[in-house]
Amino acid sequence: MAYLDSEYDEVDWERADWEVDLFFFRFDTSLLPGAVLSAALIALFLLYLPAGMLDLALSSETVREGRAGTLFTHMAAHGGPGHLWMNVAALLVLSRILIRRVGLGARALLACAALLILSGLSGGLLFLAINPYGTVPMLGASGAICGLLGFAARIDPESRALAPLRSVAVGRALVDFAKWNLVLFVALYVLVWSLGGTGGLAWEAHLGGFAVGLLAAPFFLGWASRHLDVEGERSPHADGGGRDGISD
Repeated sequence: MAYLDSEYDEVDWERADWEVDLFFFRFDTSLLPGAVLSAALIALFLLYLPAGMLDLALSSETVREGRAGTLFTHMAAHGGPGHLWMNVAALLVLSRILIRRVGLGARALLACAALLILSGLSGGLLFLAINPYGTVPMLGASGAICGLLGFAARIDPESRALAPLRSVAVGRALVDFAKWNLVLFVALYVLVWSLGGTGGLAWEAHLGGFAVGLLAAPFFLGWASRHLDVEGERSPHADGGGRDGISD
């Protein structure tokens, strides 16, 4: 449980700061769900190693061959250690934002996993829709992680409440997302071209995942609002009645 001062009868989330005492240091528990999911990605990478990861990758060809399961398995596949560590770092940082809004425990882990799966699936479907005859495989958790990025874009940094889709903050997040993908696209294209290979950035998967995070944020916040108010404290409506969600 969170580190609390025994003087306080009610949970003070700012004072607790989501920490627990572990001998000589404190551990930020909002990192725990992301750490669990990251450990699963690392374990799978070590099990398959880069050569075997292509069996988990997604393309229109794999779907035509009846391997529809690659719509899900591609999220856990990575092309190399650098690709893996980049996504693990992003997962740890962005999952923390979601956790601090929906709370800790099994609910938080399920919420994070559900958003990742929905975002990754949406990214995979958009990738197939734009590349209906493509044979170059797509792999990586970045499409799923972009769902967390979209979720983060909907959280007002000051009030921690839901930001409307037409807000300035969300508009800036969309521009930053586009710039970030453009830079990655050019950088990867130049790198792959210089090495004489094929492939590049699956921006379609990024876009599909980001869109799900933007649109699904009200659902996850509404789910959490039965237990937390918009400031992250215990809600007086947690035991029934009152507000059922947060409207956009």
